Amino acid sequence: MAINNVTLAGNLVSDLEVRATPSGYPIGNGTVAVNKRRKNAQGGYEDVASYFDFKVLGERAEKLAQYLVKGTKVAISGELEQERWTDKETGKGRSKVVVLVDGLDFMSRQQGQQQRAYGQQQAYAPQPQQAYRPVPQGHAPQQQAYRQAAPQAVEPSLYDADIPFD
Repeated sequence: MAINNVTLAGNLVSDLEVRATPSGYPIGNGTVAVNKRRKNAQGGYEDVASYFDFKVLGERAEKLAQYLVKGTKVAISGELEQERWTDKETGKGRSKVVVLVDGLDFMSRQQGQQQRAYGQQQAYAPQPQQAYRPVPQGHAPQQQAYRQAAPQAVEPSLYDADIPFD
C-alpha cells in the first residue's frame, strides 16, 4: 500500500494561471510559498521560503481562478505527481514534482470581499467528503453496516491578522 498525501499552508506567489488542453480541459497552475522560521547567526529569526507548484483540474480551476490571486493565504492538500518532459533545447529528460490539489481552504481575507462567518460553506470551495464509521456489532441491524459520523465541534483558527506582535 502506498501513501501519497501532502498538505501545505502558505501564500500564493502569483495569480492562478488557467490554461486548456487541446481538448478544452481546464488546468490551473500556481505556486505556494511556505515559510519556515529559522534562527540566524545574530540570534534573531528569519523566514526562509520554499516554493511548491500545484495544479487544480477541471471546472474547479475555472471557478477558483478569480479567488486564487497573488498573496492569498491558502492551505492545499492533495497528492504528489511527477511530471516528465524532454527539454526542447537540450533534448534531455526533465522532471518536477507538483501537488495535484484535492482540497483547498482559504486562510486569509480577499481584498474587496468579506470573510464568511466561520462554518459557512463557500460556493467555490471544495465540499468536504462525508465521514462514515462502522457501527459496532450488535448495536444496529445487520443490513445497516455504516452510519454517518457525528460532526465534531471545531474551534475557529486564528488568522495572522488576529495575532498581536510587538
